[in-house]
Amino acid sequence: MKQIYLCDDELIYREQINSLINRVIDQQDYSLTVTAKVKHTSDLLALSFDHSDSIYFLDVNIMGSPINGFELGKEIRRRDPGGFIIFVTTFEELAVETFKYRLAAMDYIVKDQPDKMAKRIELCLKSIMEQDVMEVPEETKTLTFKFADELIRVALAEIIFIETSSRSHMVVIHTLDQTIETAGNLHELEEQLDEEFVRSHRSFLVNRAYIKRFNLKHNVLELSTGQTCLVARRMKKSLKEVLALL
Repeated sequence: MKQIYLCDDELIYREQINSLINRVIDQQDYSLTVTAKVKHTSDLLALSFDHSDSIYFLDVNIMGSPINGFELGKEIRRRDPGGFIIFVTTFEELAVETFKYRLAAMDYIVKDQPDKMAKRIELCLKSIMEQDVMEVPEETKTLTFKFADELIRVALAEIIFIETSSRSHMVVIHTLDQTIETAGNLHELEEQLDEEFVRSHRSFLVNRAYIKRFNLKHNVLELSTGQTCLVARRMKKSLKEVLALL
């Protein structure tokens, strides 16, 4: 049974999030359990974390604690590299901080949107359970990269697209369930990846499996996930050939 840990300094939110989690568990009959719901970061770090690949719902601004939620997430990532970190907070503008701490957080949920919060928690748990039962064949192709002090391996089939980051010598990898910023450049990645990935722009490397439509008028690739990637004018002809659209 997979363990769930919850850390929030406000009792009303601890109980609300705990209630939403347990409602999903009961409705879907998931093999999950809330092992601990604590007020301070030190309370959570005092636990032994006996179970790997656990789930962590963390507040960001935890009053009365020596460290914030991001720093707590960093320590959790060190102890449980495969764990699922989900931030639930009132500070929507701090979402970008997850990149600075390189936490590979699964989601960033805003508390003051109760309906959306319930749905996002449900989707997170659903995604985790689907990953938990999925058997990955030995021949599955993967991309391995360094994230903080860990080596992360992601199946190529789960990567939607990769784009250059606003930070130098960094790229952002968009997968089905998370967005990760890591050191690298698209040219080197293009050489590593198979023919299922196409270069549409100097800033975008796209998995062909997720391309829904080539919008020639606006020079973008429309993806099945609802996202879009830019297409450089000089690459339109070769891209159409690759996608067999001529």
